[in-house]
Amino acid sequence: MIEEQQLITPTVRGSRKDMVNFNNRSYDERCRPEELVDGKILFERIHDGFGVHASDAVERQDGRSAFTEIPGLSIMVFLRGDVKADLGTQFVHYGHSLRPDGKEGPYANILAKTQKTKFARYFKKGVHVRKVIVGLSTDWLNDYLREDTPETRAIETFRQTHLNLMEWVPTPRMVNLAEDILLFSEQRSLMEKLFLEQRSIELVSEAFRMLNEDRKPVNDPLNERERKILKLSLDYIHSHFYETLSIGALSRDVGMAASQIQRLFKQAFGKTVFEYIRTERLSLAHDGLRNKGIAIAEAAYVAGYSNTANFSTAFKRQFGKTPKQARRNF
Repeated sequence: MIEEQQLITPTVRGSRKDMVNFNNRSYDERCRPEELVDGKILFERIHDGFGVHASDAVERQDGRSAFTEIPGLSIMVFLRGDVKADLGTQFVHYGHSLRPDGKEGPYANILAKTQKTKFARYFKKGVHVRKVIVGLSTDWLNDYLREDTPETRAIETFRQTHLNLMEWVPTPRMVNLAEDILLFSEQRSLMEKLFLEQRSIELVSEAFRMLNEDRKPVNDPLNERERKILKLSLDYIHSHFYETLSIGALSRDVGMAASQIQRLFKQAFGKTVFEYIRTERLSLAHDGLRNKGIAIAEAAYVAGYSNTANFSTAFKRQFGKTPKQARRNF
């Protein structure tokens, strides 16, 4: 473990009057982390109390960025690199080299905060960090957890303890969701914004699923080559999302037999390639109806259906409600 004194040179500070609020954090405007790194940084508010921060960047100098975390939950996925910080009075170290199984690779955690907590992150020149963090405020969680079910009770129990932390090896699905979020830029079309929102919500869903299991580390069922092929397959699918896709074209693009690709999807997602695509498109349509109030005909188009009746049937089969019921708040 690196001692704090070795990490604080120089310290970046600023005026208390320049405070901004984003993603459950109160930043001092003149010590925001993007001033200490070179690369891609994304800040996006999905809903009130629901924000996403993603970065694929190299730390340009030693330094520190301090801000205040507000009460709620933080879900973190590290694809590369580590983060060292002071969280309240605790020194914390999250990241790629700290998996519960003792191996280096993708790492995930979920952190509960019941009160405002100072977070001072240390930067080290030359360190490359690729990460996605989703922040959920107490108000958002209170609204989300209104129904009393075994699933919501597990989340409620976890978030009642300040600085409660659960760590695990992320599933291939969670890794791919984080990779997808890292692809987005600041300038996005409506469809891209819906896609980012869907990916972020799915990431939260994966984390909540972990809280409802035995809290044991999940062993990654795929080896490094298989993960690479799966990522190439997902990249191809998402870049041709609204085109007529064929398994043959996908197979040629990624350089793997169609049967092997189908096996990877079954192993990672429990679905065939086309079941995966259908589910993704329907989920995107659901988010558009529920959160944006798009028209049912537009949602059918998003899901890849030319016939709204067929879309409604498939939608109800997947979500247990009609498209009209999904957009009832609009």
